[in-house]
Amino acid sequence: MNDPEVKATLGMNLQRKFESCNMAVNQVFMLQGDSMQNTPLLLTDMINDGVRLLIYAGNADMMSNYMVHI
Repeated sequence: MNDPEVKATLGMNLQRKFESCNMAVNQVFMLQGDSMQNTPLLLTDMINDGVRLLIYAGNADMMSNYMVHI
């Protein structure tokens, strides 16, 4: 993502450095309580009440791949 050609193609600022995990941003999420949750436990009542949902997880997602949701 730091390749100048990739940045130009995406219309990014060429001076900006890509970081795969910005720890300052990560810390803000964590301090707001926006961390990983055991969603099956949180959603059980909603599912039992008939609320339909979509689990969006891909086979190439390193943080939440489809194997976690099986």
